[in-house]
Amino acid sequence: MGDIPLIDLRHLSKDDLERRKMACQMKKAFTSAGFAGVFNHNITDSAIEKIWNTMDNFFALPIDIKEKYSVSIYIHAVLDY
Repeated sequence: MGDIPLIDLRHLSKDDLERRKMACQMKKAFTSAGFAGVFNHNITDSAIEKIWNTMDNFFALPIDIKEKYSVSIYIHAVLDY
């Protein structure tokens, strides 16, 4: 397995050509690896810590509670099938 693709988000505030290059990098990362690491996102360390804590708390819940938040429930509700 190769390295984790890394995306520099500072290009979001650059000109259109730079944003397009970044979009191509993202497409390549998500279609080849399925995920990517990002940096220069301007998200504070405290916000990231809160996100991790929330995620830990969610995954510690019993399965019957987590199933209430299943993505498939929302997809069926939005797409009406």
